[in-house]
Amino acid sequence: MSVAASYTDRTFPAVIKLGNGNFFEGISLYYGNALTKPVPVYYPLSRFCLDGSFNETEVKGKIVVCRKGCWMILVNPKSGGQELTADPHILPTAEVGYTAVEPDVIKPDVTAPGVNILAVWPPTLSPSGRQGDTRSVLFNIESGTSMSCPHVSGLAALLKSVH
Repeated sequence: MSVAASYTDRTFPAVIKLGNGNFFEGISLYYGNALTKPVPVYYPLSRFCLDGSFNETEVKGKIVVCRKGCWMILVNPKSGGQELTADPHILPTAEVGYTAVEPDVIKPDVTAPGVNILAVWPPTLSPSGRQGDTRSVLFNIESGTSMSCPHVSGLAALLKSVH
């Protein structure tokens, strides 16, 4: 059985108010108290915000906006029809096509939640994986088929035990 990872119908909305009064709606996993004072935005000269490309003490307490990288702030205006929503789409990394064994059968066979899954995390690993990151967490947000397969495996085992 082949399994794809899909989005869920959960949203984690967050609203940012800029100094000019404009509001942007996005997604965040932080549910704490909202900031009551303005936070400066820092746009480093480094194009990709790679490790060591800017002084970390210079950006402390600021929102760092990177031009490109593995983590980013993506702003899509609602008026353009490209707002951030959670809906049932397969993760773009899933391979959709015909199986090598049987060319008349399309894969994946099934999809399950696999995007932004709260998963147990080894406390010996940092949440970012960056060198020099000494933080320790018990949980982390992960995405991919390694998150969707356990959903399906548990259900398949249950069905197999009954039938």
